[in-house]
Amino acid sequence: MSPEPRHRLAKYIASCGHCSRRAADRLITQGRVSLNGTLAKHTDHAGCDDNILVDNVPVAPASTLVYLAYHKPVGIYP
Repeated sequence: MSPEPRHRLAKYIASCGHCSRRAADRLITQGRVSLNGTLAKHTDHAGCDDNILVDNVPVAPASTLVYLAYHKPVGIYP
């Protein structure tokens, strides 16, 4: 099996639902993010096994994804 994919830290924080990617970039720049006990840098990569803290609060991956399907009936116009 292939190893767990690793993403840029800001993208990973955003995918966890903590904030947007740009807001995550600002948090990293401000020094408010730690990765496995060390101050995070923009070049760091993270995965599910890493310990990520934002303002000393753990960031966890989103538990489940919800997919919604939308079907517009024939004859209905916006």
